[in-house]
Amino acid sequence: EEIEAIPQEEDLARIQQMTLQKKLEDLRKLNDPAQTAKLQGAIAYLDTKIRQLQETAESLLERQDRITEKIALVHGELTTSEEEAADLRDEIDAVTERSQTEKGDPTVKVSGTIRSATQIIGPHTSFTADEDYHHVVIKEVKITQPDAPVTWSIDISPFK
Repeated sequence: EEIEAIPQEEDLARIQQMTLQKKLEDLRKLNDPAQTAKLQGAIAYLDTKIRQLQETAESLLERQDRITEKIALVHGELTTSEEEAADLRDEIDAVTERSQTEKGDPTVKVSGTIRSATQIIGPHTSFTADEDYHHVVIKEVKITQPDAPVTWSIDISPFK
């Protein structure tokens, strides 16, 4: 809105300036120094006003350009984020599908330390460590015995 009003104000000031210039020419012919000085002051004031309006317009246009650049940058970042989110959704879908179709080996190799009281939760059972374990393999195993229901257990063995 501000930018739109400035050219109108500038045009109005230029029209007033041209009108005063014509009056100044007529007054010079009449040789009226007091009125001539008065009109020259008004013309100088309009010159200053026009320059200020031009500077304000330039400043606002530069600001508008910076804002437009920021909007374009944010829009690009948004597009990139949306593409990355879509890629992640695709990856999650693929992992979910694979987990439903493939029977994996519920095994974890730990090259560091599992602290005492750490809870390990597998697909079928869970286990709370009663001591610290270092460099181990954690595996969920199925225990089948004749005439007994199937049970699951967490097996912890040394990392090889």
